[in-house]
Amino acid sequence: MAMRSIPGIAAELNRIPAIPTRGSASEPGTPARCAGISYHPGHDADVRISMNDYQQIQSLISRYCFVVDRGSANEIAAMFWDDARLRFGRSSRNDGADAIRDGLQKWIEKMRDPVVGLRHMAHSPSIEIDGNRATAETYYDADGHSRKRRWPIHLRGVYQDRLEKRDGEWRFAERHIVIMDSTLKDLSPPEKDSRAI
Repeated sequence: MAMRSIPGIAAELNRIPAIPTRGSASEPGTPARCAGISYHPGHDADVRISMNDYQQIQSLISRYCFVVDRGSANEIAAMFWDDARLRFGRSSRNDGADAIRDGLQKWIEKMRDPVVGLRHMAHSPSIEIDGNRATAETYYDADGHSRKRRWPIHLRGVYQDRLEKRDGEWRFAERHIVIMDSTLKDLSPPEKDSRAI
């Protein structure tokens, strides 16, 4: 396989129609950003990296993990539309921007701040797009250590999302954070080995 130079790849990317997005490069010499990747063009390359709808959604899902780990309630809430809905587990439900922001602030104080090294990770997003609407399911893991008791914490589950594109921007219209709480106790007892002593 022939190796391609950065300018060569840049030339190919420049042929892709640009879709206006936050943080995209609009002028030569501006750092281009795409799905978490940043490229600073040199003097001999004029690069414009554009994101399609799938990439914008994937970037939003990934960025949520970083913002929820270390951002403010306002910064997290900004990823949702004003009429969005956020559900956590089976009982917690927040409708609208104010309720989402208030719910996130309580979560930060009660659940996030007592954890050291909190790290959310999103895996294997399954995204379906229909015009300006989309749905997505994404596995997640979250881990860290209890500040008070010093024991490890591990949470896993699924993000179930509805997303909408308005004025060229994708945000969450609804996010349901499903917790997968299965443990060893849910497994059938192991069969007894007649050879065991």
